[in-house]
Amino acid sequence: MMPTFDIRRYSELPFSSTLNGSCTNVCPVKINIHKQIYAWREVMEEKHQISYLYGWNRVSPVLHWLAGIVVAVSGVLSAVFAVWANSWQQPI
Repeated sequence: MMPTFDIRRYSELPFSSTLNGSCTNVCPVKINIHKQIYAWREVMEEKHQISYLYGWNRVSPVLHWLAGIVVAVSGVLSAVFAVWANSWQQPI
């Protein structure tokens, strides 16, 4: 399960957890799993094996802003489409 075993194949594994500590709470031998996962994330960052989806410093602020605009526009368009789709399905 350790992502540093095959760093390319398991590069997304440390980011599958939300690090909320619930895994540590239910562990019968009280291993700090969330701390280990966080340490694996640090190793991945040191080796520059993190995808652009993780980390503010990986892409420029302009690209973050443009991505936010795309998300906002798609959210508005999906809301408009949902209202339109529901309105023509209702009987008059």
